[in-house]
Amino acid sequence: MTINGEEIHVNILVDNGFERIVETEDRYSINVTTFNKAKNYIIVEEKNKRTGEESRTISDLNHINSDLLDMEYFGIEMQPNASIIHSGISSFFQNRYFYWSDMYWGIYNSSGTRKGVYENSSNSTNLIGFKDAIDALLDAEVSAIAAGGVAAVSAVVAVLTAPTGLGAVVGVVVAIGGVIGCAVFIWNMYQHRDSSNFYWMRV
Repeated sequence: MTINGEEIHVNILVDNGFERIVETEDRYSINVTTFNKAKNYIIVEEKNKRTGEESRTISDLNHINSDLLDMEYFGIEMQPNASIIHSGISSFFQNRYFYWSDMYWGIYNSSGTRKGVYENSSNSTNLIGFKDAIDALLDAEVSAIAAGGVAAVSAVVAVLTAPTGLGAVVGVVVAIGGVIGCAVFIWNMYQHRDSSNFYWMRV
């Protein structure tokens, strides 16, 4: 099947009361995703088609907090004599920004590492690039939630920290019984997250 302009091969190898095993292949990798329905965990086995490297990860879904992240989680610092006039906060990653009325920015990458800078002519392009990437990430998150629900999106993000391609995301979504269309929006989330990290490094 073609998803988001990319050819993805999806094959459900096993689907019974105990487990669902899904094989996916895209231009980057071959993935076998096993969802244990009884114990609620996922095993993802991936083979990189270019390097031949193989990896295996096991994720326990019983400990996933599917609640959206809360503003209070971040312990937002305040600027004296300034107020926040714009912000963007990811619900699934630690990427976020706060923009104060005195042109001060607080920006965070996906590791939660913070940079605080005043906007000027030498950094404004990268700051706006960072903001635009976060805003696109937030749009993709809303679309993913609408397509598959908070729990499904949370499960994929918990299982895959850095997917090599759309096929890996499709594999997890199908294995947990989600809607394939949701996978496209989740893949876009990863792309925008990585783009924001790129701009964060340049500021």
